[in-house]
Amino acid sequence: MKTSKNLFLALVLVTLVISLTNFSYALSNQSMQAKEKLAQAGSAIEELIVLDIPIKRVNETHQSAKQIYEAQLNYERIYRNADYKLVIEYVDEILSIKEMAIKASDELKIFLEFYNESAEKTDLSEMDEEYTEIISSFEEERFEETINLVDLGYDTISDVETSQTTINAFRDATTRTLKNFFKENWIKLLIGLGAAIILFMIFKTSLKIYLVKRKKKHLKLRKATIEDLIKELQRGYFKDNTVSQLQYQTRLNKFEEMVRDINRQLPLLDEQMSLIDDKKDFKNFKRSKKTLEKEPTKEEPVKEEPVPKEPIEEKSPKEKIIVKKKPTKKTPTKKTPTKKTPTKKTPTKKTPTKKKTPVKKPTKKSTTKKKLVKKTAKKIPSKKKIKASRK
Repeated sequence: MKTSKNLFLALVLVTLVISLTNFSYALSNQSMQAKEKLAQAGSAIEELIVLDIPIKRVNETHQSAKQIYEAQLNYERIYRNADYKLVIEYVDEILSIKEMAIKASDELKIFLEFYNESAEKTDLSEMDEEYTEIISSFEEERFEETINLVDLGYDTISDVETSQTTINAFRDATTRTLKNFFKENWIKLLIGLGAAIILFMIFKTSLKIYLVKRKKKHLKLRKATIEDLIKELQRGYFKDNTVSQLQYQTRLNKFEEMVRDINRQLPLLDEQMSLIDDKKDFKNFKRSKKTLEKEPTKEEPVKEEPVPKEPIEEKSPKEKIIVKKKPTKKTPTKKTPTKKTPTKKTPTKKTPTKKKTPVKKPTKKSTTKKKLVKKTAKKIPSKKKIKASRK
């Protein structure tokens, strides 16, 4: 009997040990599976680091999965009942993010190469905001948005290139037509430009005068309007009592300031007008002076000598020549008139003369000299008559 009881107890103990070992083996298998998943997540993060992809998002998820795994493992050791499903879900999320990040990185690299090549040919400043949005989405680990934004970026670049090619074609056609136009009509254009410059130089002063007069008229009209407003303000304050004292003072001060400003500008415009007129008169004077200098003097055959400080009367060169060639014989028609020799006034001596001639005063002008020369020229016979008398 004792032996049978001992055998029964031994069998029960063996079955218990076998069942306990099977149960512990099942629990360790689930934990080992979670541990392998965590190892895969760690290797995925290392791969992202090698590819220079930001890992902030996956790193946070990996840390959360590790914390849950350690908590469930401790719970399993105590109560033999643990759940590693959340750990496996986190690891699967890390692996999916890794695949998406690698895809987004590859798409972004290809897009950047295409963008740089296009930027050398066309102006892509229109899509600067879109470009910065693509880069920021990748750096902030929004890899799903990065892929979508890259696709939109390709469309934008193609649209910009199309518009740029259209604009360039239009510009080339326009420049070509302009070049041909200038080649065909450059003479006419130069003539027109020269005519415009000449007209501007002619009417420059008139244009300035017109502008000054226009501004002056505008200021006078404005002044009259302000004075009417002042009258209405005074009527409303003193007669109708519709304006308060504060409003009256503020408006009156403002109007008076505006009138003072206008009164300050009007004299400046008058001065400017006078300067323009003076310049115009000076130019006309210079022009008339040049024309007078160019014209020959027909009325005055004898050139005037510079008037000395003391008036000295001398014989003209014609008179001196004729005196030397006086005929000895008398002409039957005319008698040679005896000429009076003018005496020079000296401070000490007086030249002796046949007849006393009155000394002319120094106050007489050069006109008396001209008259004297003309009279003597009339009295002197011509050279032909002198030759005839000699024969």
